[in-house]
Amino acid sequence: MSIFKVTRYGFFGKVLTGQILTIHIFSLVRTFNREEFYLFGRKIFVRPLPLAFSQASMINSVFSRQNRETLRQQSKTKTSMPPESLTPDLNEYKSFLKRKVILLMTDHLASVGGAETRIVRTADLLSELNFVPMILCQHNAHTASQKFPNLILDYRDPHLGTVIGKWIDEGLIHGIEFHVKNPRVLYDLPLFDWKDKIMLGAQIHNLFALTKELKQQFEYCHYIVSSQLAFVPKTKVIRNWIDASKSNSFWSYKNQKKALLISRLSKDKRIHISRFVDFCRRHGLDFHIASDWPRLPWQRRFLSSLELNDAEFIGPVSSNSYLRHSAGQYLFIAGIGQVPLEAASLGIPTAVMSSKSEKEFQDPLVFLEKDNLPLLEQWNFVINQCPIHTLTPNAQRFMQNQTTGAIREEFFLEDELKNLRTPNDLIEVYERCYMKPS
Repeated sequence: MSIFKVTRYGFFGKVLTGQILTIHIFSLVRTFNREEFYLFGRKIFVRPLPLAFSQASMINSVFSRQNRETLRQQSKTKTSMPPESLTPDLNEYKSFLKRKVILLMTDHLASVGGAETRIVRTADLLSELNFVPMILCQHNAHTASQKFPNLILDYRDPHLGTVIGKWIDEGLIHGIEFHVKNPRVLYDLPLFDWKDKIMLGAQIHNLFALTKELKQQFEYCHYIVSSQLAFVPKTKVIRNWIDASKSNSFWSYKNQKKALLISRLSKDKRIHISRFVDFCRRHGLDFHIASDWPRLPWQRRFLSSLELNDAEFIGPVSSNSYLRHSAGQYLFIAGIGQVPLEAASLGIPTAVMSSKSEKEFQDPLVFLEKDNLPLLEQWNFVINQCPIHTLTPNAQRFMQNQTTGAIREEFFLEDELKNLRTPNDLIEVYERCYMKPS
């Protein structure tokens, strides 16, 4: 355990503290017009508010008119319930006929990623339940999420809470569901005031625990992570799910000699990408890597070090739709988290990438099969933190299978997954919180 700890909070107020063991060393306090630096509790330096924060207010004023018009249009959307279904009891609640607008608020949406996919799945589910999902973020590069109404704000705006508060007071939104990858903005919002006016909920997409004070502001707060993590209450887990009605198997073995890895191009995923490439080359397989396009110097250097040809890196894909249209050309699909779930539910042989060293686990990946599904499903199809000693290496067995001209039945899991991963728990949350006359 590190003896030095740095804690980050919101964009304003006490935004940064540092301590050694229990001794407070320094802090940074940001007001609406300046930044104050403290050392051992004494103010040592003051400077004006950085330009980026004042510019954020100007940026939001530009987006304000478009955001408000989008909200007004969506808040008028009526339920698609047919007239013959209107009972006397239902007629009593005229406001129930207006579809409720739920704001899915997150930080940035990248072109690919598990959190991005889960947000789209949530919005699809809300639409099916006759709500109006809208997405609020700072930047959206995710194509699939743009089919829903989108709002843009810069969260560094000192008046962010006021902007959203006006939408609430005007009745333009009925609830906010925070999709949290970084909790920073939550510290700056007047959640205590809002929770008496609208429904507030949260889905946590990363490995951190919210403070007790923050969690008390939410009607519901769920973690989309492994059910085995110690700090996560077991009753508060909503794991990745699939739509069983759309998960029909169509893959068949045709002596394919190509594999596909779907992954974000981030520093923690480099080991997955390099090990996938090594595995394919060692076994004489062609391969595709589907990932976001390299923008940063380290990303370009990393891809260059792999010595890929132009056909091997195919850029970002929408995993579910791409698999439905193109999976037939691949021997197997590799990834972690959402990707193995989607691929296996479609009846495609699937591998979960590992970051473990060869001393810890001899294979760079593990193929999903009936014997290891219960363990890997509990850990959300991520190997890094699961008890690796309970997994049996099976990559060589899978590759030997395909050289004999067949893939054994134990590697096909679509029926098992349809029963394991459904959105029923989340549907129950929405029914409890929203599906009642207002």
